[in-house]
Amino acid sequence: KIIYRRTQKEMPADQEEIQAALEEGIELIELATPVRILSSKDKVAGLICSKMKLKGKDDSGRPKPVKVPNSDFEIETDTIIPAFGQTPVINFIDDDKLKIKDSETGEIMLSNVFIGGDAMRGASSIIQAIADGKKVANNILKKTDHKLELPKAEKGFDHQDYHQKRARIKQGKQHKEIPVEKRNYEHLVEIPLTPEEATQEAERCLYCDEVCDICVTVCPNRANYSYKIEPFQVTLPKIVSQAGETKIIDDGTFSIKQKYQVLNIADYCNECGNCTTFCPTNGQPFQDKPRVYLSEKSFDEGEDGYFLDDKLYYRQNDSIYSLEVNGQVSIFESEDFLIILNQNDFSIIEIKFKNNSVDEISLVPAIKMSVIQEAVQNLYERKSSD
Repeated sequence: KIIYRRTQKEMPADQEEIQAALEEGIELIELATPVRILSSKDKVAGLICSKMKLKGKDDSGRPKPVKVPNSDFEIETDTIIPAFGQTPVINFIDDDKLKIKDSETGEIMLSNVFIGGDAMRGASSIIQAIADGKKVANNILKKTDHKLELPKAEKGFDHQDYHQKRARIKQGKQHKEIPVEKRNYEHLVEIPLTPEEATQEAERCLYCDEVCDICVTVCPNRANYSYKIEPFQVTLPKIVSQAGETKIIDDGTFSIKQKYQVLNIADYCNECGNCTTFCPTNGQPFQDKPRVYLSEKSFDEGEDGYFLDDKLYYRQNDSIYSLEVNGQVSIFESEDFLIILNQNDFSIIEIKFKNNSVDEISLVPAIKMSVIQEAVQNLYERKSSD
């Protein structure tokens, strides 16, 4: 048995895959590339290959394999299994129908057909493919009006419990395999976990879906700050002004699903990128998280973000908003309008236009500001008490 691996770049393998192949008596030949297949009496008889060597670098900066002149050699074989890579082959749908119609659901131009994973993203991670599959499944259920109620386990952890759990290393179960001499096409090589072992593996979960905070713990300047907020969902109105008539229409829902959130204190952050290096979701927390400034000067000189003074200010795309909470109402204001909102459900109490150039007003900035105001208020109180 022979496996051809052209280069580490073109046909990589994990360490356990290499070890398993060697245990089963498979010979690995590196730095070789197939040239042509030999046949005899309409059957495969052999494979002509050329030796390769690494010389220079390709466009990505990795060592580049080049053919060694006059290095062809032959291997006798009766079966060849080609491995051309992991590029999806979707030749059963026209390219124009394969385009994504709705990026939120993954539905393509062909109705009720969805796409995700490598077929949509190209080469990517298993985690992203699983997430795409989950999103597609949820949207298919919505189309069928079928409600799937998943059980929710209440763990009873507080913020400190999550951090303590993450601070302890609990090794995973060593997977067992059947002996080499008993391996065939009828049985799994890897022995499945028992129910007890599966439970032990599940208990190693760090609950990253509930709290991550890695960017908080790895920041050398303590610029990323974790705060707590009760999850909620609210239906938001939107104000539309047309031909002198003002209408209030539905603008969808806004929700906070995780109890523990993170913001970035811009005054402390030097954008070193350490949080990006450790982010498990390939994010850039110093840019992705809400940015809060501690002084009016830094707010004026900085990028989009928030600043708390007598009220909360928010700059977004050269527009500056303010939010002031006064008892049960919030005053949401910009240079174009002043809106008084019910603090509990964000329903509109009063609208005042400062000019006639406003066609549409979204309340999404207002509800974001409401969340950040509570977070930074706690931050300032905590700093003052420290």
